[in-house]
Amino acid sequence: AGPYSFDPLESRMTRTVFSHLKDVQVARPVTFAAQPAPPTLLLHGATDTTVGLHNSDDMASAMKAAGHTVTEIVYAKVGHIGIVAALAAPLRGYAPTLNDSAAFIDGLFGPTAEAAHAAQ
Repeated sequence: AGPYSFDPLESRMTRTVFSHLKDVQVARPVTFAAQPAPPTLLLHGATDTTVGLHNSDDMASAMKAAGHTVTEIVYAKVGHIGIVAALAAPLRGYAPTLNDSAAFIDGLFGPTAEAAHAAQ
């Protein structure tokens, strides 16, 4: 859950950091979505009030439009901090962040990915 498509001049806090830029688009990760990229996993909490869900949706759409492999998972009833907090053993029932991340990585480097690569 990141501010991939945020407007850096919209918030007083980020305006202070980014207002000196000649082109504020360079502060928006979505601007670079067409650049070469590895398969990408985007995780977001549906109740995130820190970073709006549109950021992940915009980034996923832009990367897919550029031909990249993107997996986007949105967790219901999870906020911004809950995604990372759910990695901790006592909080894993909060969201399947660890399992989803491991499955994504396994899909890239696990036995299934090796078999697919060998078949090419």
